[in-house]
Amino acid sequence: MTYSAGAFTSDQPCPSIKKIIVADGSLTTVVGQETIPLNPVFTLKRVLHVPNLTAKLLSIQKLIKDINYSVTFFLDHCIFQDLATWRTSGQAVKDGLYMPGVQGSSSNSPSLSFISVNSNKTDVWNHHRRLGYLSFKTLRNMFPSLFKNLDVEQFHCEICEFAKHHRMLFPISDSRSMSQFTIIHSDIWGSYNISNISGAKGFVTFIDDCTRMTWFTFLKENLM
Repeated sequence: MTYSAGAFTSDQPCPSIKKIIVADGSLTTVVGQETIPLNPVFTLKRVLHVPNLTAKLLSIQKLIKDINYSVTFFLDHCIFQDLATWRTSGQAVKDGLYMPGVQGSSSNSPSLSFISVNSNKTDVWNHHRRLGYLSFKTLRNMFPSLFKNLDVEQFHCEICEFAKHHRMLFPISDSRSMSQFTIIHSDIWGSYNISNISGAKGFVTFIDDCTRMTWFTFLKENLM
């Protein structure tokens, strides 16, 4: 509902019998209803023109129903999100009301640009994870709108960095036993779900530390 007829793109008169109850309990007349472009993103339909109102009011239930939006409320701001495109816009609080384009009176209240940038960052991280930790530069090429007012260099994923690290080299060891069979290195492989031609599903290797001679034996029983 709005008190200003100037916001309407066109105005259709309403029957004089159509009235609403205002905050003080009195009745006031609705003189028209039509469409209002709320911002460049979406338009409100069937908005009531009520000249005796002192504030413009927006129904969250009507917004969610008509244009498929979700709304998340916080202490100093709220965020509208388009469920089709996942784009977000922020509204701040002034005098206890959530008002478009206004920064809240609280010193801790974020500005709309701050809300928008934070929302973009969240979208970037969500796409990064959903697409199997795709690189941020590739994401920027695929979804340029996600990186509006954002620098790709500020995104660093710890999981990606650790996953792409090369293994540290083991130091070369000159230590070797002086006689055969003093130290034997052993390793076991298996069991595998498919057996070899002899029916074995695993094997054990043995390496002599002195001669580096290697031998192995097949294991036909389940090692697990």
